[in-house]
Amino acid sequence: MSNGINTQTASEIVGENVWFSTAFEQYVRQIPVLPFDHHMLAALVAPRALLIIDNTGIDWLGPQSVWGCMKTANKVWQALGVADSMGVSQVGNHNHCQFPGSEQGDLDAFVNKFLKGQSTNSNVIKTDGANGLGFVDADWIDWTVPALS
Repeated sequence: MSNGINTQTASEIVGENVWFSTAFEQYVRQIPVLPFDHHMLAALVAPRALLIIDNTGIDWLGPQSVWGCMKTANKVWQALGVADSMGVSQVGNHNHCQFPGSEQGDLDAFVNKFLKGQSTNSNVIKTDGANGLGFVDADWIDWTVPALS
């Protein structure tokens, strides 16, 4: 637990179901030397559609990290001129692994646009976390989004 936040540690991730390759274990005690971050992994999907659905109500899931990483990953889609192909919807007050009914519209927009070919608004970048969960772009991002498209 750090700063009152009870988030799963890298050591705990390696010890449970294999979310990462076993090669990740060499980094669990030295996270700052990792050659990648989750925003980079998400960006590998670009320019294809990606909708991240997260739960701000469960500290264990690391909602602050998810918000910062995925908001940053969206900048790759912005650079490619398809920002609406990547969305983040973070809403709490539901159980782990339970889809929040209030987010059905966001999911429908992505399904309708990217699977059914319909014209819908898929601009989804939102969190119900107070003050953007404390994520300040300028504290982490020292570059501007280039135009790659």
